[in-house]
Amino acid sequence: MANVVFKELGKLAWKVLRPLIEEAFKDGLAWLFAKIGDIYRKYSKQRADDAQAKANEAAAKADATEDPVEKARQEGREEAYREMAKNYERDMNQLKAELAHLKSQVMQQGVKELAELPNRDIKSLSFDGKAPESDLSTKQ
Repeated sequence: MANVVFKELGKLAWKVLRPLIEEAFKDGLAWLFAKIGDIYRKYSKQRADDAQAKANEAAAKADATEDPVEKARQEGREEAYREMAKNYERDMNQLKAELAHLKSQVMQQGVKELAELPNRDIKSLSFDGKAPESDLSTKQ
């Protein structure tokens, strides 16, 4: 009898707790992926800005010199740095898309796992008239 009561109480508690847990899971996951994206964007933007600054510096040196060899060398550096800046921008956009896809996959899998949770036999939550054994017990 007590087992049936605890089972029904567990089902009722799950109906109340599941939306709260799911919302907290989604919020936490959104926060985590936003932070990961922010960190990567910050460093990639800094690298892109640095490359752009070096390209501008090389362009200025190319314009300032009268030596054709030095001018060609600086123009080559400018082109290389501009290409690096474009690559950083492209990488940022690609990572943004990959993070969005990964977030979606993790979210779907997490919600699926959460939905299946009541169907799992969780020993420590089942009631058989005995106190559940703790994983932290000091039995040897």
